[in-house]
Amino acid sequence: MPNKETFSILPIKKLLSEEVREGLWIDPFSNGKRLIDTTIINDLNPDIPADYHMDALDFLKLFDSGSVDGVLYDPPYSLRQVVECYKGFGKEVTQKTTQASWRSRHLDEIARILKPGGKAICFGWNSSGVGKTRGFELHRILLVPHGGSKNDTIVTVSIKRRNSTRDAHDPMQNFVNALYERDKGRYLPVSMTVCEEYGFKGLCGEDCPAYGSKEECKEECNETD
Repeated sequence: MPNKETFSILPIKKLLSEEVREGLWIDPFSNGKRLIDTTIINDLNPDIPADYHMDALDFLKLFDSGSVDGVLYDPPYSLRQVVECYKGFGKEVTQKTTQASWRSRHLDEIARILKPGGKAICFGWNSSGVGKTRGFELHRILLVPHGGSKNDTIVTVSIKRRNSTRDAHDPMQNFVNALYERDKGRYLPVSMTVCEEYGFKGLCGEDCPAYGSKEECKEECNETD
């Protein structure tokens, strides 16, 4: 991460002041920062003042389904950073810790605990947010450049659809997600807007795994016309 005090970066601070208003918010990677009084904060570091000092996944599992108004999700941005974080606090580094699904498991829990209409504000190096397949709409994206060779910070605000009934632990959806994780190295995932130009829709009805050309898109997608 280019700045561990993420919330103090001016463009991010402004976004948070506009998006985080009231209700029950939680922060599994708080670094001891409580954005509003009704935020429950967690940090793995026992020396940092926080309500809990737990693994983030275990912390998220504390909350009932549909009980939270908002989640601030600012994890380590790479698997290398995850490993460094765990080792730094004397935590065991396991296979689960070093898998790409580490973040996905967090997002599954975030999708479960948020109320319909609730917000997830995610920070990192990608713009996917929580994802359509988990019943979320991408509401806002902020790109924060840090200059030089440093990676930009990408902030997404995702809102849980009010008519969303999809369970993050739905077996069929997990099967679809597993296929995507297995095969995603074959293609470049693109947003639906790209395939809408061609008039196609992804097989799952959400993100379209197109190769980038109309002909190759036909092979991976169903026509919506």
